[in-house]
Order: sequence, then C-alpha cells, then structure tokens
Amino acid sequence: MQGMIGSCIDRRLSRIRVRGACFVLACALLDTSVAARMIPARDSVEALASDFWQWRAQHQPFSRDDIPRIERPESQPDWSRASIAEQKATLEDFEKRWKQIDPSGWAVPRQVDYRLVGSALARVRWELEVDPRWERDPSFYLDQTLTALLEALVQPSPFDAARSRVILGRMQAIPRILEQGKANLRPMRPFAALAIGDLQEIRLELERVEREVAPMLQWRGSSAQDSAASFQRATEQAILALEAYREWLQAQLGAMPEKVAVGREKYEFFLQQVALLPYSPEQLLALGQQELDRSVAFEQYEKQRNRGLPELRLASSLPQEIDRTRQEELGIRRFLEKKGILTVPPEMGHVVFAVLVSRMNGPAKTNWVMLSDADCRLSSVTVLVALWVPITTCPKLIEVGETIVGCDPVPDSVMDCGLPLALKLMAAVPTG
Repeated sequence: MQGMIGSCIDRRLSRIRVRGACFVLACALLDTSVAARMIPARDSVEALASDFWQWRAQHQPFSRDDIPRIERPESQPDWSRASIAEQKATLEDFEKRWKQIDPSGWAVPRQVDYRLVGSALARVRWELEVDPRWERDPSFYLDQTLTALLEALVQPSPFDAARSRVILGRMQAIPRILEQGKANLRPMRPFAALAIGDLQEIRLELERVEREVAPMLQWRGSSAQDSAASFQRATEQAILALEAYREWLQAQLGAMPEKVAVGREKYEFFLQQVALLPYSPEQLLALGQQELDRSVAFEQYEKQRNRGLPELRLASSLPQEIDRTRQEELGIRRFLEKKGILTVPPEMGHVVFAVLVSRMNGPAKTNWVMLSDADCRLSSVTVLVALWVPITTCPKLIEVGETIVGCDPVPDSVMDCGLPLALKLMAAVPTG
C-alpha cells in the first residue's frame, strides 16, 4: 500500500513538474514574441532611422534656431511629466535597437549612416537628461509656445483651413504648456532673467498678431467673424498666461541658482556623442587659439598689402549704401567664378532691400531690411507693406525710400511677400 501511494505521489509530482516546465516555456515564448514585435529580428539602420524620425517629428522641441526646423504633424506639444517619461522610455527602445545592429563589415557610407543615427539618439538623450532645458531654462517653454506659433505664421500663404487649425491650436495650447513648465522647472537665474526680458512687451506683440492674423483665418463651416472671434479669445488667454508666467519667474528670481555651466563630463558627452568630434575641451581651446592667431595675422597681412591706400568710408546715405552693396555682391560672384572657387547659378537670388511700413498705432513707422530676392515674391499687404528693390531685374523700380501703403496699386514687377514674413521682419528689426 505504501508503495502504491509513493508511486502515485511520484507520478503526480512528475505531472506537476511537466506542467510547470510547460508554463515556464510558454511564458518564455510569450516574452520572446513580445520582444520580437518591439525589436525586429533583422533590424536595419534604415528601418531604425525611419521609425526614429517619425517619432522625432512629434516630440522634437521647437527652437528659435532655423537649422533644426522640421515639418511636424498637427499634434500640439506636450511637456507634462508623463509625456517626458514616455519619451525617455521610447528613447531607450531606440537605443537598444541601435546597439543591436552590427555595422562591422559595412561599406563606409553605411557606417557613417549608422554613426549619424547614433548621434541623433544622443541628441535626444542630451535634451532629456544630460542638459534638460525643460527643467532648467524658462525660455524653453517660450520656444514651445511662441516659437511654435511663429513657425506656423511664417510659412508661405495661403491661410487655408488646415493651417488655420494649426495656428489656433498653438495659440490655445500656450496656457497648458506654461503650466507644465511651472510644474517641471527648477530654473536658473540667468535663463529666467532672459525669459522675463522676452516677455516685457508680450501683450502688445500678441495683440498685433491677433489683429493682423485673425481676419485671414478660416474654418470650414465657420464664418470669418466666428473664426476671428475664436482666435481673439485664444490670444487673450495666451497673453494672460504669459504675463502670469513672467510674474511667477520674477517673484522667485532672487532665490534661483546662478551657476548654469553643465560641467566637463556633460560637455564631453556632447562633443563625442552628439557632435562626433574626437577632440578634448583642451584641444578645442588650442584649435580656437590657432584660428584666432591666423585671423589676426591675415588681417595684418592685408593692412600691409593695402598700406598707402585711402581708408574705406561709410556710406553717406541709404541710396549709396544700397548701390555699394549691389556692386560688391556682384563683384563677389565674379571673383568666386574667376578664381575657380565655385560657380553661382543664375537662379541664385540676389541681395535686395525691403521697406516695411506699419500704420497700426499712430504715425507710420518704416524699417529697411536687407534680404534675398529668392525668399519670396512681393506685393502690397493691407497693413504691412514689403517693397523690394531687386538688383538685376528692376533696379529703378522705385526710388529709394518710397513706400506704398495700404491697398494702393503696386507695379506688376513687385509681387506678394505675404503678411507672415512681414510680421516676422517687423519683430526682428527695431522701428525707426
């Protein structure tokens, strides 16, 4: 009897072990299948890059720098703690995929692609953890709000329904993003002082944007009046939020830390992982000193070579400066081609001068701006007018200083530049 009982126990234990092993194996297979879905078995740098840049377009911070500007989906920025944690987790998945790819044996161009994808990933690591502006710099949230709005405004016309929706959405998102900033920030004093300075005239600046942009916005099924009213309400809420943000920073400015340097270790991370430079900070200092010495020496050589020649004089008038700039720009092109340095295609734009006129509050204010005639085409705008003087096509089109205001007739050779660019230029150049 005892033998039979022992035999039964042994058989039951064997069945339990088999079932347990099957369960463990099933869990392992399930876990492997989940991992296989997350990381392709035969991943490629091309597939990784495609996935990464689609994700990056949604989450890359807005920047005042034109160089990293990209096309983005209509979704609004989200800098809540939950969103930042999700970004970090996604970045870790991308980094794992990148490390699992073995580029050894590849042709050099593909190895370069692999390194560049690694640099792009390191850039995100720099932004999120190594030097987190979202946690240190109050201006970061001005970029995610005002710079985001500006990018939508300066695109070429028309203001269609899709673009109007983006502009309204970015204006409406300003209060929410600033509240996220207050929750995230442990601000540094120098950065906070810059942000406070940027917001000194924010009410006047956004009211100007609202007056000029609202009439151009449109939504399907909505009247122009309704569209303008929606934008006006969103603008006022944005102004109140930005003024409150300025006051919040001002109230705690004295208690903020002064030191903002990231330190050697973090700086080396950027040099080596993001910029892919093989130099130490000391080597960069030596290279910089070498280039400074070279520049000073070359300047002295030129002074010796030109000794005895009369000093160059400042232009006595705006027309003289425009004419001199025109001649020197053409001379530079001839020099580049004559010396075999590079060729300049005929379609390459020339330097031009723009006149911007504002009649929004009281007397007209005029700005002169030097631009490229390849930037856009010109005409009159109802309130702001950009008049260009192309160098080669019509140098006698208008007299220097002449302005056309409002809806006055404009010669056919002057074409529409659009209000968004005019707004950007008016903000960039001090009024005279």
